[in-house]
Amino acid sequence: RAGDVWFGLMDLEPRGERYSENLRMLQKAYPHSQIEDNICLELAKAAPAVPLKIARIKDCVSKYSLGDAMPEALFRLGVAYRKGDHAVQSEKAFARLAVDYPESVWTKQAMQLSPRSFIRGLTRADQ
Repeated sequence: RAGDVWFGLMDLEPRGERYSENLRMLQKAYPHSQIEDNICLELAKAAPAVPLKIARIKDCVSKYSLGDAMPEALFRLGVAYRKGDHAVQSEKAFARLAVDYPESVWTKQAMQLSPRSFIRGLTRADQ
């Protein structure tokens, strides 16, 4: 069984047709592990439609608020909101990212996408 899981790790190509299935297998093999938040985020990113992606990322953000995947989750949430024409929510996600994780590489990427969010992120008044 461990060999199957190891092989699954070797087959975690995000564009692969069995990607989500392999992530779920990994999640099942190692429940409550330190990478659980990252697996949740990867599954959310693989969602086929923007509304589903938003819902799944929001679920990850609420379940794993202290996880190390949180900066990327907030970035991906902001991007997904933008793709779904939800500008206000996108700015709020980016502003939260700026306030909570100012030194993150994800914050720097978000700053390039939405400079206004970072001006608003200096205060948490709108969150």
